[in-house]
Amino acid sequence: MADLAKKIDGKKYMWDGKEYPDRGAAEEIEKKYKEKEFETRILEEGGADYKEEQVVVDENIVTGFGPLAAKAFAEAVINLLK
Repeated sequence: MADLAKKIDGKKYMWDGKEYPDRGAAEEIEKKYKEKEFETRILEEGGADYKEEQVVVDENIVTGFGPLAAKAFAEAVINLLK
């Protein structure tokens, strides 16, 4: 299982809590987040693919990792309220 948070290129990212069956599935979800201007990374650990991001949106729940994610967190909440 992936750690809940990682530091990548000096930025903190949190795991979205999901394991994807293959890299293609993780990339499909990553594309949706990038269309909404979220910064994401896909990592592989122990043969499984994980998506790491600074803000995670799961249905109507939004979580963010630290103050650097504040803007993206606020934008995610606004998008949910639309």
